[in-house]
Amino acid sequence: MRPPVGVPALSRRSRILLIAGGIALLVLITGSRLLDTYVNWLWFGEVGYREVFSTMITTRAILLVVVGAVVGGALALNLWIAYRGRPVFVPVVGPDDPVARYRTAIVPRLRLIGIGVPVIVGLLAGLAGQGGWQTVQMFLHGTGFGISDPQFGRDIAFYAFDLPFYRMLLDWLFVAVVVAFIGSLITHYIFGGIRLAGRSGQLANTARIQLALLAGTFVLLKAIAYYFDRFALLFSERNDLFTGATYTDLNAVLPAKLILLCIAVFCALAFFAGAVVRNLQLPAIAIVLLVLSSILVGAAWPAVLEQFVVKPNANQKEAMPIERNIEATRQAYGLTADRVNYVSYQGTTQASAQEVQRDTATIGNVRLLDPSVLSKTFTQQQQRRNFYGFPEKLDIDRYTVDGTVRDYVVAVREINTNGLAENQRNWINRHLIYTHGNGFIAAPANTINSAVDGNNSQGGYPVYTVSDVSTKGDDIVVTQPRTYYGELVTDYAIVGAPSGQAAREYDTDATQFTYDGEGGVGIGNVFNRLVFSAHYRERNILFSGAVGEDSRIIYNRNPRDRVEAVAPWLTVDGDPYPAVVGGRIVWIVDGYTTLDHYPYAQRTSLQDATQDTLVGVAGQPNRRINYIRNSVKATVDAYHGAVTLYAIDEKDPVLKTWMGVFPGTVKPASEISPELRAHFRYPEDLFKVQRELLARYHVSNPGEFFSTVSFWDVPSDPTKDVSASQAANPQPPYYVLAGDPKNGTVPHFQLTSALVSLRREFLSAYVSASSEPDTYGNITVLQLPSDTQTPGPQQVQTQFTTSTRVSSELNLLRQQQTRVTYGNLLTLPVAGGLLYVEPIYIERSGQESSFPQLNKVLVSYAGRIGYQPTLAKAIEEVFGAGAGAGTTPPGETGTTPPPTSATSPPTTAPPPAGANPDLDQAVRDISAALAAIKDAQSRGDFAALGKAYADLEAATGRYQTALGATGGSTTAPPPTSTGPAPSPTPGG
Repeated sequence: MRPPVGVPALSRRSRILLIAGGIALLVLITGSRLLDTYVNWLWFGEVGYREVFSTMITTRAILLVVVGAVVGGALALNLWIAYRGRPVFVPVVGPDDPVARYRTAIVPRLRLIGIGVPVIVGLLAGLAGQGGWQTVQMFLHGTGFGISDPQFGRDIAFYAFDLPFYRMLLDWLFVAVVVAFIGSLITHYIFGGIRLAGRSGQLANTARIQLALLAGTFVLLKAIAYYFDRFALLFSERNDLFTGATYTDLNAVLPAKLILLCIAVFCALAFFAGAVVRNLQLPAIAIVLLVLSSILVGAAWPAVLEQFVVKPNANQKEAMPIERNIEATRQAYGLTADRVNYVSYQGTTQASAQEVQRDTATIGNVRLLDPSVLSKTFTQQQQRRNFYGFPEKLDIDRYTVDGTVRDYVVAVREINTNGLAENQRNWINRHLIYTHGNGFIAAPANTINSAVDGNNSQGGYPVYTVSDVSTKGDDIVVTQPRTYYGELVTDYAIVGAPSGQAAREYDTDATQFTYDGEGGVGIGNVFNRLVFSAHYRERNILFSGAVGEDSRIIYNRNPRDRVEAVAPWLTVDGDPYPAVVGGRIVWIVDGYTTLDHYPYAQRTSLQDATQDTLVGVAGQPNRRINYIRNSVKATVDAYHGAVTLYAIDEKDPVLKTWMGVFPGTVKPASEISPELRAHFRYPEDLFKVQRELLARYHVSNPGEFFSTVSFWDVPSDPTKDVSASQAANPQPPYYVLAGDPKNGTVPHFQLTSALVSLRREFLSAYVSASSEPDTYGNITVLQLPSDTQTPGPQQVQTQFTTSTRVSSELNLLRQQQTRVTYGNLLTLPVAGGLLYVEPIYIERSGQESSFPQLNKVLVSYAGRIGYQPTLAKAIEEVFGAGAGAGTTPPGETGTTPPPTSATSPPTTAPPPAGANPDLDQAVRDISAALAAIKDAQSRGDFAALGKAYADLEAATGRYQTALGATGGSTTAPPPTSTGPAPSPTPGG
């Protein structure tokens, strides 16, 4: 062996520079992560969940060390063994031998490479391994289900908590052995233990022993993997129809796993023997045997059985697996007989006006306001300032007012600093001045201020109940209307004025406010100010005189994000909603516990199952699950930011497991106040998953299930237009206050959806989930006779749009630059049949400041269509006189009218139409003049604007004259398109 060539030594200055550069690089890499960790540590302390953070960090750190030590240690040990066992003399092939050059370069740096490479590999492995912290914690704290799988008789907890951990452990052992094998192979090659010269090459004794032992260990681990693969067959997706072990899996693959296990053990022993007897023929034969067995026994035999035995008789062979799948799926998704009640429903096509009128629980509460349409209306009429805003989708909740339960469209007037004008967008305004929202806005869901009819174009708007700093609502009282946490806020806020300084936070145009709540992290000391200045890359936090020793920084302000942070084991619903509880505004967030290892339960894509046409909600992650429970309700105080987790399904083993991991973080159901419980809604995302499964798993007979003849579908949303190249998204479920099909006299708040026949548009079922405290979570399925053809949502929408009267009027509106929006198409059981109700909204096209107003109401029952300005008239058009009387709910609602134009004089009620022809003509002229004013303003045509004002003045004079001749008051013209709203009209 040639003597090694000396390597030039580095000077002392070079070594210092290299060390300094390495330290600087390390700081750059780890500094940001350490900074984020400290900021998160402070935040978890603020919300009182620091134990959650410390448990996560500790578990991750232990995993990083353990996985890194196993992988890096295995590599280091085998590199050392390979180097120690190198041949004493290594012949050089020639002067240009590349291996000799590598060897010459490595020898002077043996310690650096022998330590550095394993450390880097171990660090990378540890960083990847720490992501399995939840798997480890569930294994350590797993709780039994009390249910055994039908094949092996093991408790479901083994599959949910233990098996994932064993698989993860095996995976990392495989990685360690493979990395060690590769490292040993390279080391032996470089230092002459393996030579490729000659026909067959040469293998040193030490190399043979080491590589054979590593290969045998790998094959032995494979034998253990075959053992656990047997259990994984219960999640098999071999059959597209269902999840679980099929006939082929049970009768071919399962025995094959046992055979391969035995062969793998034999192969491992052969490798171990080959290390001793100095003969590699036996391991080679064993490997060939294992590969051939894997092909013949593990793949070919199951394929032959599937093709020639199962497929010709699949309905019989798969009967038992399908039966197991049905039972497991119902258990895993909460669709068992104690939760789902199937009711035969005739869906009659005949109902009298008296029968409809008597169904007051449903007819009296039909929702006309669509929360996914009216955000712009709320914004234009209730925003007040440009830095406030409302979410894209409003929410539905119910409140008891004057002893009567009513459903309301609700929203918080949130701070939205993204709405600041260009000259307002500075650091002080975004973070010190405009810090909080102001008020809770609600509108009865079945009420508008008045109908849009005749000359009244100011109707069709919500009737608001407002509780804010300057207005105390009578129906829904809020004692603290300021909100520092919400769905729209993205900026951090610095609150708390320094001593001696006046309050600076904007409250009203005349008053300022200083936050005195419990939210936020203190930044009174220089260190924390420096930390947050670096975290947000904002020097003003450090140098601003507005930040004092009592100042606090409020961040991570989205309610959904806060719940996800304190409960990382939960899957959070995409639609938090505000509620007033005890005079305070709180955000209610639903949390789900999920699994993907429930044996035989059907796997479902969470993202696909929850995707529909609903706007303004957060989407679920793209992962597959086969178990879900709504086990937790979380609340986030909109003022203090306090996060509280409540257990509502205390029997859930997954919840019990996580309560063992984080003791004391989830409060028992007994601590939920009755007032808070009264605002719990059955969550939408869970319902979407369940209705998709109910479309198939209402079938109990395996043969019928296999044929799919009785399957249902979730209907596509008929109110949304899609192009031919787009797939229609499902219709979202709707919250309604309606009668229970078994007791129609009492209204229940429920989440509902229609289901249609498989790939047909005829209605097959109606599903509703109760949100009432005493029946929460109970699902009722109204099954229509299979031999009838009740129109589904798409067919009803087609009837609406092809109706001559409807289509002609809507087309006329569109020609007048009016945008027509179809509201939610509600399906409601009424008088033994199905009633469809759909509001129609209009707004001016091409105008940024335009907003929807309710124009007409469409009603359909057994093919008969009603199309009128009010629900009562539309129902009477279908059922006859008197049927719409039930639409007037008892009690009164708020009477806050929408904002009026400054040019509109106050009004009094005009005489009845037709009492004076001159008066009627004057009213029409006033409306025409006002419309001309709006049109001229939008076009910037000042000449036309002046003429329109002259016409308005003349028409107003004629109106005053005609009104005086009639004997009415002469103080004001009639309501006009820009005038104030008339008194509210309950029920539309």
